[in-house]
Amino acid sequence: MPSSIPEDTFSVSGTLAITLGLAEAPHVTHVVALNTESGEKYAVAVDPATGAFKMPLLRPGEGDQHGEESAEGGIQAYVGPDGALDRVRLVADHPDVAAQIEGKTDAEAIAALDSSQDESQAGGHDAKPGANAEATPWILAYVDATKVGKDMLVSRFGAQTLDTISPGAGAKSLSLGEITPVAGDRATSTATYADVLGGTAMSEATATAFGAIDDVSLRYINPDIDGDGVLDSPVLAADGTRMGEQRRFILDFHNRFNLVAAGTTMNLDHQQLKNRFADEAVGGLDKLDVVFTGTGIIPEMEKSEFTTPPTSYKWTFDANVELGTNGPVTCTVPAGATSLPAGTPCTKSYTVDPTYGRYQLGIEVASPPEGTYKLELELEQVAPQTVGQPLDIPIVRPHGAAREMGVVALFDGDKVGFAEATTTGYVKSGEDALPIDVRQKLAGDIVSQAYKHIGAPAAMKSQVAAAKTREIRFDAAIESLYTFQQNTLTVHSSVTI
Repeated sequence: MPSSIPEDTFSVSGTLAITLGLAEAPHVTHVVALNTESGEKYAVAVDPATGAFKMPLLRPGEGDQHGEESAEGGIQAYVGPDGALDRVRLVADHPDVAAQIEGKTDAEAIAALDSSQDESQAGGHDAKPGANAEATPWILAYVDATKVGKDMLVSRFGAQTLDTISPGAGAKSLSLGEITPVAGDRATSTATYADVLGGTAMSEATATAFGAIDDVSLRYINPDIDGDGVLDSPVLAADGTRMGEQRRFILDFHNRFNLVAAGTTMNLDHQQLKNRFADEAVGGLDKLDVVFTGTGIIPEMEKSEFTTPPTSYKWTFDANVELGTNGPVTCTVPAGATSLPAGTPCTKSYTVDPTYGRYQLGIEVASPPEGTYKLELELEQVAPQTVGQPLDIPIVRPHGAAREMGVVALFDGDKVGFAEATTTGYVKSGEDALPIDVRQKLAGDIVSQAYKHIGAPAAMKSQVAAAKTREIRFDAAIESLYTFQQNTLTVHSSVTI
């Protein structure tokens, strides 16, 4: 099969130690590369006999189905009938073009990207808007795919202050030589810092600049964020064949600003900004105000992680929070709120976007507070009414958590309820296992079944059952007064329930 990886693709190679003296080295099955700008990540298998590997650092968009479809028409796929460039969709598909189009009119941006495509096609590989692996940071992680979640991560690349690999113009390959993984820390390598700079074509000044800031990228290093024991990235074969899915879990913080004509409350809209800068729209920089409106906190979760779509969700903070004044900030409850006291949830209804592959469950605050964030989801699904019909219990869990503890509680309705659930990895418990703030909200509802888990919750199945007759218990106090008069015994009793 012909290779689907372009010949000029930058690659990293090395040989992982299998033994350390008489002891075995930490077990590594794969090397995972994560592009911290595009979010794409790929894995290659380590030869179990020799420890050798070769990791191509693909250009952003290569191998991504959506990116390939968009690229078939080149940049013109993002140009509307009126000649306007759909910048939002373009940058979403190809984040690396943002810098190329910044400050340009639509016509100038289209011309620049068309030129880049022509040069790319002349170089002999498929053109993609802004496709370029250069100067984009990659994390290189050594993982054990037989583990689950964060436990997969064994060790990672590092060289002096560098935590990422960023190939520069003209760089072809980097050999790390003999690599010794260090559990929970950077691996050591026979490649020197000078070898790394030479292989990546990075100057010392560039490497120092990257090294000062790239450690923040390590927060994305978990190779199995959803904790299902499967790599969140496709595995590349030598011929470029990909096995597995490209899965993305995203938490965005968006700082939002309004462009306002000075001395007014008029916000500039996209029509006023078409083909010109904001200062040109108002007649000069001295007549333009930039007003901060808030920071959007937007977690994104794959739809495949849910058995049913969310219909609403809640945000709760452990400190007082002022809400932003722009974007999707409306709380259904409390309606019209502009601030949230500590512990008060903001409930928001949710409508699924069928054109987007993930659920976005965001909120906008005036500034992101430090503290604990609590997100509550309410899911609804149509359940069968026939007794004996199977039920899959929707299980919600956090991704990337170091520890997962929780309780799954089942409540019977008035007419139908749950049969005894089929579970694995749970401990059956009572209502007392629920947090006290949850028990206080039960309002007389009775928990028919409760199951406690320590660690990732497993699947749970049940069946529709006829509602059980509830056993009613009560305390009673009886007071009796006995009188004996005229040969008659009289008893007066009162019962207090």
